Amino acid sequence: MLAQLLRRMLLAQGLVGAGLGYWLFGSVVVSLVVAMLVPVATMALFIVVSALLSRGTETWDRWFRALRGEMVAGVEVFLLRQPWGRRPPRYLPSTGSTPRTPVVLVHGYLCNHRIWDRTIPQLRAQGHGVLAVDLEPVFLSFDDYAPLLEAAVATVLHQLAELSPAFHSKELSHD
Repeated sequence: MLAQLLRRMLLAQGLVGAGLGYWLFGSVVVSLVVAMLVPVATMALFIVVSALLSRGTETWDRWFRALRGEMVAGVEVFLLRQPWGRRPPRYLPSTGSTPRTPVVLVHGYLCNHRIWDRTIPQLRAQGHGVLAVDLEPVFLSFDDYAPLLEAAVATVLHQLAELSPAFHSKELSHD
């Protein structure tokens, strides 16, 4: 759902950019370039305003370094990764040689499971099974996501029980 919303926003921004580029320059090529730049410029504007409003006591050099990092991460996450995630989240087993405790990954506000794309392979290589959830539909109360989170935890507990029969028998004795 969030991915679809982001795709629609990118399409709208691209169409506005293309129209603006053609209106200002009368060139199809320039309008296509402007169409690609408008989403990046919109995101950059939000990041800069947010960074200015929340600026602390750090030096300007550190502030600009953090701003550059936010811009790169913003393009990667919000323009290249999250809008294009169509596969629903699922449990991914460990790829490491020593099985370890499975993990549920929960994203923050206005993100989806694609935020964990770099983290998941590292956790799996270390022996953790991983389930990254999508808290959707967006804009609900956190309480509305409780059934989804409970189901994710149940999935991970099931995987843990398969790894450790002792855990499974302990859990059953507490019911």
